[in-house]
Amino acid sequence: MRKVRNFRLHVSSRAVARRLKQAGHLPDLSPASLHRVESVVPAIAAAALPSVIYATVTPEELAGVVLLAELPSRIVAATLVAVTLGEGFDRRLVTMLESDQAALARSIAEETLEEASRWVTRLVADEARREDARLSVWLPVAPQGGLSAVLSLEAIGVTRRPDGTMTPRYTAFGVLPWLMSAVASHTR
Repeated sequence: MRKVRNFRLHVSSRAVARRLKQAGHLPDLSPASLHRVESVVPAIAAAALPSVIYATVTPEELAGVVLLAELPSRIVAATLVAVTLGEGFDRRLVTMLESDQAALARSIAEETLEEASRWVTRLVADEARREDARLSVWLPVAPQGGLSAVLSLEAIGVTRRPDGTMTPRYTAFGVLPWLMSAVASHTR
């Protein structure tokens, strides 16, 4: 199991603006609209203190954690991942989420969490390549059952409330299936 805390993320203001436009909260991607978004994104995104914990397991070990029917066939391993933006990020967004800037806050949070997920995916992809494997796509998983038995979620500040919700709010859980690389499969 590996843990990485407080890694740097670059959150694209343009990506946040695209999210807002797709959701109907931004009329266009004009320079004036982009400027409004760009004036807010860096300060909010800087409040994120991303942390990730992940472990690579065999398909047999994965059986108790994820429904195998959801995974690609012929996986050789899989990496279970939990990534969070931290409690400080949640506190920073609370006032925005309760204001007329709620859509902007959600878009920034979603893009920041996706960027953190992409960051850990690149890290795991490098590990897979060293083992002559390649990654399939990130598959979201529910934080129930065996996931917390494999990953020490408390190590990155993730806990379950009595009502079953996870805290911090902006936390993602996923599995990255490892497939045999085409090069490795031809040499065996």
